[in-house]
Amino acid sequence: AGRKGGAVFIDGANNITVTNCIFDQVGSNAVFMYRHVYNSVVEYSEISFAGEGGIALVGSEDGEGTANAAHPCGNIIRYNQIHHVGIYHKYAPCVLVALSCGTQISNNIFFNVPRATILFNDGYGGRHLIKHNLIFNAMRETTIAASINGYDRGPHYMYSKSCTTGGHPRARPVPNKQQLDPFWLRLTRS
Repeated sequence: AGRKGGAVFIDGANNITVTNCIFDQVGSNAVFMYRHVYNSVVEYSEISFAGEGGIALVGSEDGEGTANAAHPCGNIIRYNQIHHVGIYHKYAPCVLVALSCGTQISNNIFFNVPRATILFNDGYGGRHLIKHNLIFNAMRETTIAASINGYDRGPHYMYSKSCTTGGHPRARPVPNKQQLDPFWLRLTRS
């Protein structure tokens, strides 16, 4: 995401909907969901010629692991058209997911980007679902990733039920990765 910011900056909010918006030539990210953002939606919007990325969902750690982390969870990115992002920051994707869980990215059109259209910066939380997206003309200016790219930058494990409980979710260590919900990728064309 480059820097922590965007034309719309959401922090510490639940059930927010950004709908039917046009973000044209924003100098940074169009929408930035930071830390505690749950069950929110970005839909039916167009993001074009953004200096950095389209939509970023970025959590934070407490500096002592993830026991008191604040992270986006259960958010939906759907029916958007995102193109020509990364004008200044070539590694910025259409959608960035970092220290987040349970993100659904569906029915979007992503094209004409310098690098990846969807970037999972780490393996934190899981429960992500990517489905029914149309992706083309990605990786136009870099060659070290893929249209949908993911890194696993260290062990960040949490119980999957943390994202759906009524209270404030807390990341907790689990004995092994098999107890995590899987990452799903369905019918996305690139």
